[in-house]
Amino acid sequence: MKHSSVLPIGLLAAIFSAPLGNAQRYTITNLGALPSHGSSAASGINASGQVVGVSGISECRPGGRCGRAFLWIPEPAYGLPAGMNDLGIDVLSVAAINSSGSIVGSMGSPPTGFLWTEGVIRPLLPPDGGQAWANDINDSGSVVGTYTGDPDWTLPFLFSGDQFYRLEVSLGWGDAEALGINEGGVVVGSICTQWGCDYRGTSKAVYWIGGGIGFLDSLDHTNARAFGINDLLTAVGSVGSYPTYSAAVRWTGLGAPQSLGGRVGYARAINNLGQVAAGAFLWEEGGEIIDLHGLIPPDSGWSLLSASAINDAGQIVGDGVIDGQTRAFLLTPVILP
Repeated sequence: MKHSSVLPIGLLAAIFSAPLGNAQRYTITNLGALPSHGSSAASGINASGQVVGVSGISECRPGGRCGRAFLWIPEPAYGLPAGMNDLGIDVLSVAAINSSGSIVGSMGSPPTGFLWTEGVIRPLLPPDGGQAWANDINDSGSVVGTYTGDPDWTLPFLFSGDQFYRLEVSLGWGDAEALGINEGGVVVGSICTQWGCDYRGTSKAVYWIGGGIGFLDSLDHTNARAFGINDLLTAVGSVGSYPTYSAAVRWTGLGAPQSLGGRVGYARAINNLGQVAAGAFLWEEGGEIIDLHGLIPPDSGWSLLSASAINDAGQIVGDGVIDGQTRAFLLTPVILP
């Protein structure tokens, strides 16, 4: 999902009427870190500006961030005080939070998906056993992810209505992953031939509607992945040809991909306004991709590393370096008078 409900049109107009360029458009908040867990990175945000992520980061697997799960809230909720809260889970990842405050991610060894709701942790275990990773959740509580249903393959799943469903994988393909879901239940991800779903083998970006699978155009590249999708059926991700390069793209209406420009390798999240978080950059409809450093106070002292999620209020979360420490950040649009 990686986005939330839309704000009133008048407020949105006030927030986004500022021209693109180097003028400050966002305030930046250092979300801090949990005690004795010195670093932090944010990975999800909901409509209320509640943020989830990992504190005490270590790379426990390639590209993975292990540590302690946190929930940062701007005001008290779920019996928790405002600020950064320890969820009491040592995790392999924290993926997303929905408007009800339900959080998904992965924990344990072997890996198991989890669903956190107001202090109650529910393991998400596939019915035929194996490892599992939960990657996204929508406001209806539907969860998507990946599990090892067979020793040789990873497979995509949908958890909805208290039931696990294996999503279709086309014949002739091997591993598959479900990475994002919108409010209509449309799922995006990728399917792969060999070496897993990365750029060493061949992968195709895909979507699932009603359980049936469809392919997203990859512009003749050998690799493509879709990471997120909004409610208007615009998906974002990357295309490329290993080992040369990858480029951030969006698929409007699940149609032909559009490069977002710049030297950004992938797009992670999109909201219902069409704003895309990609690396430490922002892309908006009709504009060019913009370095987020040019949109925050020039004397902030931040070096932004990655933007992971964006909600419909335009708030962006991710991680960066401040005073030599890796910290989760929250960018909030400046509301003009």
